[in-house]
Amino acid sequence: MTVNEQLKESPRHDYSWPVFIGNFSILQEYLSEKKSYLWSVVRLFDFLLRGFGQVVFSNNPISGLLIIISLGATSPGTLLFAASTGFLGLLLSMLLRDPQEHIANGLTVFNPLLVGAVSYALIPKVYGPFDSLSILLILLGTIFRQVE
Repeated sequence: MTVNEQLKESPRHDYSWPVFIGNFSILQEYLSEKKSYLWSVVRLFDFLLRGFGQVVFSNNPISGLLIIISLGATSPGTLLFAASTGFLGLLLSMLLRDPQEHIANGLTVFNPLLVGAVSYALIPKVYGPFDSLSILLILLGTIFRQVE
């Protein structure tokens, strides 16, 4: 059962709390109703932000956005590697047809994102300066992380 079907079957929630707290289910509901190409890109961005939020155990795109802002301010290189490997992991999980609920909650972005962030920190200390082989190893680590 896809996330869209689950959201359609579930009754409307009582939004007495601010709607952006928790897993921001109102955004998931809104994006699941949209079908155009532009909204697909926005949905991918939501999945990526939720993946960044999973790093702090939060299924919320706002938490992911705060992490992206803090990484951009403190360590842009880590953000570059984490975002590129996270996006690659997201695309691969969609190509491999991972369960839609895992993709929608950012779980398929979590491990590739950590591979990129840790690689940016450790490769210069263990291997030496970045070169084409080290970048290839990071990409292969991201790809083989996806294969289950």
